[in-house]
Amino acid sequence: MGENYPKPREEIPGEFDDIRLLNDLAIAYHQVKDWDKVVEVYERIRAIEPWPDVMKQQSELTLRYMRHHAVMGEALCRRGEFDRVLAIFNDLKAVGSRFSDKYYFSGRIHTKKGDYRRALLEFKGMIANIPNRMRDVIRGLGDLIEASPAQAGIYKQFHLACQHKDRVEHYLDRCKKEMA
Repeated sequence: MGENYPKPREEIPGEFDDIRLLNDLAIAYHQVKDWDKVVEVYERIRAIEPWPDVMKQQSELTLRYMRHHAVMGEALCRRGEFDRVLAIFNDLKAVGSRFSDKYYFSGRIHTKKGDYRRALLEFKGMIANIPNRMRDVIRGLGDLIEASPAQAGIYKQFHLACQHKDRVEHYLDRCKKEMA
């Protein structure tokens, strides 16, 4: 986060028609947690490029100027617009392990919606592609276990996630204490 993003303004200047500038503005609003402004800026970006090709953007804009997708997903998630979030994050899967929140938020949304199979697939993808976010995977799988304790595949993924950090015994002890 050490990159220099502009300070957000009250009004979004009308002359901003460059995706790079609007991306930085969306990030600045994200940093001050002004979710409505994040959405407003993203809508301006979508007016410029209504159907973004993320693979093309990756080569032309670079990943730095694509963060607006991820922050928009988070802003819409906070608003409860889950179908839009899932569409944005599904598109971002084309860029691989970048923007790791796409798996986390998608898994949480599928859990909330009761689609436990898809939630498990998201967390499984996170285990395979984002090994440095195991704490979030474990948190998400814990919510999934709470929502659907009879789904055996969750426990296997939970065990795999715990093994990444050699934390199996720690989590088993904690679960035993909570169950006692």
